[in-house]
Amino acid sequence: MMRLAVRAALVPGIVITLTACLPRPPVGPAAQAVPGAVGLSGRHGHSIRALAVSPRGTLAVTGSRDHDVFLWDLGARTVSGVLRHHSRSVWAVAISPDGRTLATASDDLSIRFWDLPGGRPRGIFKGHEESIRALVFTPDGKTLISGSRDNTIRLWDMVEYRPKGVLRGHESTVRSLAVTPDGRMVASGSADDTIRLWDLMSGASGRVLRGHADTVHALVITPDGRALISGSGDQSLRFWELPSGVLAGILVPDRLGRPVTRWERWELDTGPEVLALALSPDGRTLAVAIRDNTIRLVDVPSRSESSVLGVADSTVYAMAFTPDGKFLVSGSDDRGVTLWDLRTIRARGGASHRRAGRPELSS
Repeated sequence: MMRLAVRAALVPGIVITLTACLPRPPVGPAAQAVPGAVGLSGRHGHSIRALAVSPRGTLAVTGSRDHDVFLWDLGARTVSGVLRHHSRSVWAVAISPDGRTLATASDDLSIRFWDLPGGRPRGIFKGHEESIRALVFTPDGKTLISGSRDNTIRLWDMVEYRPKGVLRGHESTVRSLAVTPDGRMVASGSADDTIRLWDLMSGASGRVLRGHADTVHALVITPDGRALISGSGDQSLRFWELPSGVLAGILVPDRLGRPVTRWERWELDTGPEVLALALSPDGRTLAVAIRDNTIRLVDVPSRSESSVLGVADSTVYAMAFTPDGKFLVSGSDDRGVTLWDLRTIRARGGASHRRAGRPELSS
């Protein structure tokens, strides 16, 4: 294996390492299919915490607490490669807009980047002082953005492979990131219960969005760049206007008859918190993964739930739509990946049943 290490001068203490070696072969037993969906063949050794789908919709990538990154062939519906270079849990993955670069981030304090579709390692970014929990590319693919338990956001130049800057302001872990379609703004969600809007041209934090009462686990921005949607451990979705950051609405997903437990009242249990979000390419359907073993499909224009997808005894932590919007791909703590055929689900009126969400505020 060849290795090149370069000490970056722009941000002290950051090392960029370029590497080259071969990926490992695929492993794992066949996944069990569930009603309304297909389980892909293969399983991680621990829960899946990150997932991305390639721009062509042929490849999915997952990161797991087993330290591995799996490449999934969505046509063959099986694992096509396993990348085993991280030494601790993988919490975030991102694919560049041209589909040629994969970035993965881990508790081992590294961001690794790889060639796609083959998975050949290209290099490493180091600079964060604690676990890295979020990754996103800018729309032009020239900048990679990372968020960490060290409370910072770092910008990485993917043309010259060097650090570009550090954004500071959050008071706890940065758990989620989303970039506007024009690439001028990044939104960050944190365990400090806030969302910050950052100007990527100047690095300034323009607005701090408050209202959530728990960690902001997930963020998505609509394709027109006019709205931001956030999901939180406080069991709510919030809809924000962009670029102003004005709150436009709140949706509390239906509890489906689940009573509030005494553990929730005593704040010993978070209840059905929102863990992950995925937005369809047309911006009209929002998939919401909730800690009650369901995925909710929300109609964005009306801000109401349209379908509930049951996920048996597993919790979904990561999701993505295919570029044509026909399928939703999810990864969960059952260690497997599920492919949901949304046309079939909608034709059947929802995989389990249809319930309306409970809107709390409307514009």
